[in-house]
Amino acid sequence: MEYIELWYFSPDSCHKASVTSRSTSDSDNAFGFAKVDGIVALKTIASFKASQKAIQDHDLSWQQFDLAKTSFLIHIKKGGWPEKHQQALAMFFMLITNHDHHMCP
Repeated sequence: MEYIELWYFSPDSCHKASVTSRSTSDSDNAFGFAKVDGIVALKTIASFKASQKAIQDHDLSWQQFDLAKTSFLIHIKKGGWPEKHQQALAMFFMLITNHDHHMCP
């Protein structure tokens, strides 16, 4: 449950990750260790790198923010986050998207 920019959950980012993972997985021979369900597994090093194209949350457009937060909420549910955390974040995002500043240019 570490912080990650919402941009990573945007359609643009998911598409770029899909394209990148296909193009780098065949050519990368460098591996690192990752812990998955209590088991140590090998993972390509490229998958550990943060994107240089990531956009900070405060620099996202409303449309990017809205799409990314919805995807984020779906992924934390799939990830098994505690229900109270999911509800708190859903309420947080609802309050942001319905705030009066949303209507400002």
